[in-house]
Amino acid sequence: MEIKLHFTENQTLKKEFDYPVGISDHTKGITVCLAAVALGAKVVEKHFTYDKTAPSRFGENHDMSIDAGDLKEIVKHSKTISKALGSETKEPTESEKATLNLIRRSIIATADIPTGSKITEDMVDILRPATGIEPEKIDEVIGKVAKKDIKRFEPVTWGKI
Repeated sequence: MEIKLHFTENQTLKKEFDYPVGISDHTKGITVCLAAVALGAKVVEKHFTYDKTAPSRFGENHDMSIDAGDLKEIVKHSKTISKALGSETKEPTESEKATLNLIRRSIIATADIPTGSKITEDMVDILRPATGIEPEKIDEVIGKVAKKDIKRFEPVTWGKI
């Protein structure tokens, strides 16, 4: 059986019109349905049968029909695909928010910086965690004078310089 799919056409229709797109799938199995979902299909149409092994009285469509087990698989995998695709809004997940300070970086003292000392490039570095001044502000930090003692490996904050 030749499989002729129009996924690019669906992408064009999705861009052109403000309506959901879908697929009317006449192939065996559920793979094409899942590929369509991954490409943005919101509607999936398949022929359905109570028993794929029953003799066909309905022509060739029975051969490509799905049963209740296949339908459950389509739903399960479609939900997983949708979650994996995320949304158009880029924002951290709740689990990522809890660890942002640990994985991001900030300006950290690499040596003890006594009160009154002018901060030089060799006194600071950009390290984890993100509890100090943002890395992109390092040029503003270099040359500032410490208002308070800053210990080695302590974050450099605006209140300390």
